[in-house]
Amino acid sequence: MRLISTSRDSTEVFAFCEAWLDCLARHDFHAASDLIVRDGHHQWTPELIERLISNYGRTEALRSGRKCAVTPPDLANGVPSLSRLRVDDDDDVCTGEVHSRYPFAVYWFLDGPSQKGALGWLHLDYPLDGEWSDLSSIFDIVPRSDQYAFDLKRIEVM
Repeated sequence: MRLISTSRDSTEVFAFCEAWLDCLARHDFHAASDLIVRDGHHQWTPELIERLISNYGRTEALRSGRKCAVTPPDLANGVPSLSRLRVDDDDDVCTGEVHSRYPFAVYWFLDGPSQKGALGWLHLDYPLDGEWSDLSSIFDIVPRSDQYAFDLKRIEVM
């Protein structure tokens, strides 16, 4: 599993996003699943991750038979919407930061961990078939030893 320091440095979180998408763009779903916690709230298998990505967030195949594939972020066309990910300055629940170029955002709870132990969460949108899409993932950021790890919560169209 990919671990980051407890410094809450968004650079480390965004590097995880790029590593996650790199694995998926190479169709290496085993390597992607190795980046996330194994004992999280959901038991993600490489096969389930692949199925949800290729079927646009659904477990069953698309009616058209089309299979979606992750594109490296630098090769995706379109302008991702970053403004919808920003946290209001007056938000009293969390603080956050949005990546300067990609639809990745990290949020940290201001009043300690959630009921499930998450210290924050990560949102990322997927570049699919050469375009930025509305298929997204949420990862809880959870403590592991003296570091933080990523617990994949969902892959869905948002």
